[in-house]
Amino acid sequence: MVVEDVQEVDRASVDARMFRLPRRDGSEPVDRFLADANEISRARALEAAGSLVPSLRLADNAQDVDGARFEVTSGARVAEYVDGLVLLDDLLRRFDHGDDLLKVVLDTVRVPRDYYSDVSESSVSLGRSNRLASLVHLMADGHTIVIDGVDMRDPSVARLALMFERIFGSRLNINAYIGYLPSDAFGFHWDDHEVVILPLYGRKHWEICRPRDLSMTKATHGPDCDISTIVWSGILGPGQAAYIPRGWSHRARGKSELTVHLTVSIKRTSITDVVRTAACESDGRERELSSPMALIDEGRLEACSRDLLTYVKERFESSCAEQVARQRFHVPSRRLGRLSVMATNPVASPLWLTDPHGGGWLCGGSFEGRVEIGAGGRSWLCSRAAVEVLAAVSRRSPVLASSLVNGGLDPELVAAVAVSGIVDAGVEAPNLVGRLAGPL
Repeated sequence: MVVEDVQEVDRASVDARMFRLPRRDGSEPVDRFLADANEISRARALEAAGSLVPSLRLADNAQDVDGARFEVTSGARVAEYVDGLVLLDDLLRRFDHGDDLLKVVLDTVRVPRDYYSDVSESSVSLGRSNRLASLVHLMADGHTIVIDGVDMRDPSVARLALMFERIFGSRLNINAYIGYLPSDAFGFHWDDHEVVILPLYGRKHWEICRPRDLSMTKATHGPDCDISTIVWSGILGPGQAAYIPRGWSHRARGKSELTVHLTVSIKRTSITDVVRTAACESDGRERELSSPMALIDEGRLEACSRDLLTYVKERFESSCAEQVARQRFHVPSRRLGRLSVMATNPVASPLWLTDPHGGGWLCGGSFEGRVEIGAGGRSWLCSRAAVEVLAAVSRRSPVLASSLVNGGLDPELVAAVAVSGIVDAGVEAPNLVGRLAGPL
């Protein structure tokens, strides 16, 4: 095995600013291999989404944040893939929820955690165990249970997250909302990010309002929400899905029945992020503008502001590319394989290889005949031949390692990729959308 073909870089020395998006029209074969792999991975995710949430214009919405519009689709099959009652049982009974991941809310007021959970100590960690009777009692009083980060706890939901991350190229999280009575957890509110609503069990009544303006920086709850233009009011349940753009006020109320739904929160790079980064790199102009009265006294406010705007304008395109690359680099890897690779010759077994990086591959610099590849917050130095193996895995993910060898790729290179951690590997193919659309 040629271990030197794929060698991980010490994480302490990894700098996300060193990476860029690969381009199909790039001069280097590495760029073309990885750009092609990224585009095919996204196309496969869109194909899977077309089976799970048909008619949602995810491809268009991923390219246009503030131009997107609210939409509801029928024929969604997410509830066939993620069983809402099984998920509910797993989340409430089997998992400890540390770090404030489980919340109980009514009319925006949170219930103290000590009312429904106890501190539990184990040999591994310190967490909290839920008292189910207390949670049921709270739900019977109209409270809603909110569980953050379900995509980090349930494999099926993690696969959904990977699909959305490939489409939007952004880090996201999926929360679960569990209710019972026709009560209101948060009232009308709007978020500073777009969301996709995926009902799994039971029905809720939703109201959606079109905004008059959009805030670039903050979410809003309560009376400050603009609810003057309700554009849709109706019932959402299993078999449906909804896309709510950033800044659109919304409210959900139960209907005297148990309800479980997932909310996919997609937080993308905004114009504010780009301008802020460019301003911080503007040779101190941004710092000067933080004290405008001093500049007025010196008669330099107008000139300094003009210089900053000129700099931001000149840097805008490159800043956008840098921000997107940085954001994609930090999209976490979702390793879904059933068994870690420990064998010395993994190609000899029926081993499946999968690309687990929702943010795609990024390119860094070149060092002594090898190129630096970034993904999932990590980086590796790879030979150009190893990059061809990575691209082959991504284009057909998941793929049998033996099929890559039979297709003409060097078995030692395939083995090096399999054990390096740069891809996910296991003895059972991780089927990312179950029986609905085949693996991504």
